[in-house]
Amino acid sequence: MICANLIRVGLIVSTVGVAACERSPAPPAAPIPKPTAAIAASLPATQPVARPNAIFVVSQSGVADQPVQFPPAKLVISFSEDSARATLFSDDPPEAVKDGYTGHSFYFDITLDAASIADLPGKSFVIRKSQSERIDDNTGLYLQGGKQILQPLDAVIRIDGEPENFVVAVAGSFQVFENSVVDQLPQTVTVRALVVPEIVVKK
Repeated sequence: MICANLIRVGLIVSTVGVAACERSPAPPAAPIPKPTAAIAASLPATQPVARPNAIFVVSQSGVADQPVQFPPAKLVISFSEDSARATLFSDDPPEAVKDGYTGHSFYFDITLDAASIADLPGKSFVIRKSQSERIDDNTGLYLQGGKQILQPLDAVIRIDGEPENFVVAVAGSFQVFENSVVDQLPQTVTVRALVVPEIVVKK
């Protein structure tokens, strides 16, 4: 079932359009802390499950595709009336909160039109932002312990599959920021991924 879902969602990812525009560079905001480390304490206890690492493929014009490996994904879902809040993030190890951590992490917080978990398959969330200075909303990929941040400009996050075996597709254009660089020219890359997260439904 998971393989079939991956094939079906892979077709969706391959068709997502990527758009980016050039604008004058602006000084980035202050460094953004990785948001995932503080999430675990608020979640219900779960038994350890063997899950695959999440792989995001980063593409840049004239450069070979770069697969980047992240910790396994977790998808936390809560429902309120007719909407669902879904937080997709990397299940980072405890050392991620320490200085000198060089691992990768990701975080996406989205809202979907769904009243129950059965409504989620086929739902998509679109992120569109202008190319400009860094936005302080924590969304994106954090590479090398947050030294490099990739924030979505024009991206789609889609949930598919069966409720117990969701597959989440992420695809679109992302803007690259270096945390140690104040003035930097706008640079965009294409990011795509299919992740099989652990599902946590908050009551």
